[in-house]
Amino acid sequence: MLYPVLAFLALSLAGATPTDFQLLFNPGPSFKCLTFRESSPQLGTSFPYTDDSQCDMVSGFTVANAPTFNYNWIQGTLNPSDGPVGGGGGPPITITLLNDAQNVGQCGTLQEVQVGYDFPGSAIRKMEPSDVQYDLSLYDQWIVSYDVFVHVPTLPDVEAQGCQGFNRKYLETDFIHYWTPCSGCAPVKNVISIIHYNPIHTNAALGPFQEDGGYRIQINGPPSLVPGQMTHVALDFKAILQRYSTELCHNGGIPTLPNLYSLQIVSSNVNTSSTIDISNVSLILRNNPDPGTAYPVPDYPAGTTPNYCSA
Repeated sequence: MLYPVLAFLALSLAGATPTDFQLLFNPGPSFKCLTFRESSPQLGTSFPYTDDSQCDMVSGFTVANAPTFNYNWIQGTLNPSDGPVGGGGGPPITITLLNDAQNVGQCGTLQEVQVGYDFPGSAIRKMEPSDVQYDLSLYDQWIVSYDVFVHVPTLPDVEAQGCQGFNRKYLETDFIHYWTPCSGCAPVKNVISIIHYNPIHTNAALGPFQEDGGYRIQINGPPSLVPGQMTHVALDFKAILQRYSTELCHNGGIPTLPNLYSLQIVSSNVNTSSTIDISNVSLILRNNPDPGTAYPVPDYPAGTTPNYCSA
């Protein structure tokens, strides 16, 4: 799920000494200071829901700048307090992504729901007192982690029910960043999409491509999720960007002044339905990495410059 290109370029703070820290406000989420958008695929309805009951427990935070969780309920009205959000104050709080693209009455309808920490706003921290984004290139690692549980499906996928052709059931981590390709150029949005759950393997749109005025690479990567098993996802997106920087038109290296625009955990379905629990979302900017901790990098052929990259 992507957003329009921002009309500004955030600046780094000159002379800043980076330290390891949590980049997300309300990681987890740990407290009920969050927003939803609930929708019904059948009825074509959608409405927002907010819970600000614990915003005062997150320093400097309000629900207006809270993380956003989108989901589709399958039938009837689902109360967010006992549906997509489980747990009380303090961790763990679980967000349940309900995604039904199987019973919408049309083959080929794409439905995406997500846990999203986005910028602008305060879901992603900004530098104090300069109020600008952090320069990610100053840090050795960009560690994204969370826990995920894919519920065992109650229905077979629609391919076996008469919807032949394009089918999809993904759970992916999207790391969306901005960079500036040249002095005086407008910022460009790039997306790294790592697919952890892809049981159908039909028409998988893998590899690099242009999208929304920028560039994207979408690849299968570790860990692979198994329904009915809790799995911990932990990835170093700086290492992933370094490996696939050529495909993302970064000329083989980390771009100048990369800024995080959004961290999204996305359920993306065509002709299928899924229920997926997400908890303990974190994004740590780290220096002096622990040499005993290894983070896997997806195995996909790297090093080819696409023909759409600027010279």
